Amino acid sequence: MNREETVRNALESISRPEVHYQVLLASTPDVAMDIVEMLPGVKELVALGPEAEEAALSLLKTEKGISANNRATIGLYLLHHINTPRTTRALADAVSKEQFKGINKELAASAFLRSAGFPADQEDLVAYATEKAREFQSQNSELNNQSKTSE
Repeated sequence: MNREETVRNALESISRPEVHYQVLLASTPDVAMDIVEMLPGVKELVALGPEAEEAALSLLKTEKGISANNRATIGLYLLHHINTPRTTRALADAVSKEQFKGINKELAASAFLRSAGFPADQEDLVAYATEKAREFQSQNSELNNQSKTSE
C-alpha cells in the first residue's frame, strides 16, 4: 500500500461514527491520548511521520460540533508525534488564538510546546503555551519580515 492509500484508509477509519463515540468517552487529556492511540488508522499515520502532516492538520480544520471536536482530538494526538515547521506554526496559531476548548485546549498546548521545544511541565500549561505561542509567532513574523527586506 502506498502513502496516499495509507492516509486515505486511515482517515476513513477515523471518520467512522463509532470512533467519534470512543473519543467522546475521554474525561482527561491523558485518557484522550490513550484512546486515540488505539484507534484504527492512527498508528499508520504516526508511522508515516512528516508525510502525514497534511492529514493531521486537516483534522483540525473542521466545522463546529462534537464530531469536529473529536476529529481535532485525533489531529492533536497526531501532532504530538508529527513535528514539522508547518505543524509547529499551525499549533502556534491555534494556541495563540485559543481555538480549542476543554481537553483539546490542553492537548493543543502540550503539542505546541513539544513541537517548539519548550518544556511542558509547567503548572498552568495552557497559559504558558499561549504566551510561548505568541512569542513564537512574533519571532517568526520578525524573521519573515527580515528575509523579505533582505531580498
